[in-house]
Amino acid sequence: MSTLQLIPLALVIAGFVGGAIISELSLRGVAAETKGQLLSAFTLLRFLHLLAIAAIVLAGFFYHAPVWWLLAAYFGMATLVAMARLRRLPLTSRLRNLQVASVFSVFASAVAAASSHSLLAAT
Repeated sequence: MSTLQLIPLALVIAGFVGGAIISELSLRGVAAETKGQLLSAFTLLRFLHLLAIAAIVLAGFFYHAPVWWLLAAYFGMATLVAMARLRRLPLTSRLRNLQVASVFSVFASAVAAASSHSLLAAT
């Protein structure tokens, strides 16, 4: 295994870290009630993230599925679901946009990982 093969994994980890930082910074100075609404709106989605990521990784391990592209598609869908859920909550536009950006950063990093994996596989 060469070091170049770790690039997609590093990109996805960077996206997760970036998303977590954006999410935490957006919640500074937000009322506890609003934080509670966000937490309750996304509890099930976070659990589904864990199940979906595990299923995609296992599919890649056992069936040689295109893991990076499946992750990118999943987080693209998760971004759309997050946007729909955030629209229903009484949030400021800044907070809503930052929360969407935190999910979108993971999606963008998964697309970058899938692209870099495809480029590395072609060489």
